[in-house]
Amino acid sequence: ETLRLDRDIILNSSTGYQGRLSEALVDIRKGNVVSEHPVEVRLLQGTLNANRLDIIDSGEVIRFHGGVVMDLTLNQPEPITGEQR
Repeated sequence: ETLRLDRDIILNSSTGYQGRLSEALVDIRKGNVVSEHPVEVRLLQGTLNANRLDIIDSGEVIRFHGGVVMDLTLNQPEPITGEQR
């Protein structure tokens, strides 16, 4: 069984990630999702953008293709105070 989704698709993971897609083809039985249009994934500490997304086996494998850019915001180190010296 295949489901075609169009416009404003949001995928949420149980680990806090959120994917935004403009279209997706979902194979319900296999647990596969393919989007051949740009995608944005909001990570816990940044974002990932790509031109294509493949999710295989209900998320066991996730592949991003074409123009992949990841922006990360890392935790800033705490400043050294007089007590820590």
